[in-house]
Amino acid sequence: MAKQSEDIFLRIGYWVAIHRDQLRTWWAISILVVDLLLLGYFIVSFTQYSFSTTKTVSRIADLSEPLVSRALRTHLSPVALEFGEAVALPQERGKYTFVAPVTNPNSSWAAVEVRYRFVYGTTSREEKTTLPPASEGYVTQLNVVMKEPPAGTRASVEVTGVKWERPSDLMLYSDVKFPLSNPTLRPVTGLKTGVATRLTANIKNDSVYSFRSVRFLAVVKSGRSVLAVGEAIVERWPGLEERSIEVTWPSSLPLDAEVRVEPVLNLLDRGVYLSNNAR
Repeated sequence: MAKQSEDIFLRIGYWVAIHRDQLRTWWAISILVVDLLLLGYFIVSFTQYSFSTTKTVSRIADLSEPLVSRALRTHLSPVALEFGEAVALPQERGKYTFVAPVTNPNSSWAAVEVRYRFVYGTTSREEKTTLPPASEGYVTQLNVVMKEPPAGTRASVEVTGVKWERPSDLMLYSDVKFPLSNPTLRPVTGLKTGVATRLTANIKNDSVYSFRSVRFLAVVKSGRSVLAVGEAIVERWPGLEERSIEVTWPSSLPLDAEVRVEPVLNLLDRGVYLSNNAR
């Protein structure tokens, strides 16, 4: 029995020795086939992943493209100002006050001079305002003498020009603040109109800069509706000093209405500063 086993091992060893080259060839072919199968599997998997990933990336790119493009455009050059609905507020007979909200969406550009006019049947005279970067405000025109337009006529804003400037120091806009305190609406009697409403408030020049003249726009609102617009001007205003303002309208206004008082001031204009601290 043991001899038969030895004979079998000898025969196997003899066969392997004779067919050594052939066995090497078969082994190489087997490895090559396995490699090809693995490569095929890898190619199929990678193709599926690539297509699915490309679609995902494409979708993300499609969604983000407007934001990226807008941010890039805004950085390189300013985009247009955005205007809300213009309103014509009747005043005394034949007079109107016009107002429309406006937004400067550019975080790196100041609209240092915005020239505009209102159209309400006919066209009003041209006015100017200024808007800091990334800010909201109003364009207005007070007590405009115009013929009453046909019924159904809507007011609109016509922009005639915008001068842009890119500030070298955006921190300036956060350094200059005008906090409002104690805004109060009170009824006033004894005027020619019979009834009027007066706004009183205190405003502080909470900065180290002194200004020649600062114009403030006072807007009285009820919800989203603008009820009245007026202005107050503070002259020769030292830094860190508080002043009082007063605006009167020849009409009765809700005494609990919302009041906004915003400065209209181009901080990039050296002429607005007093000479002792001109920038």
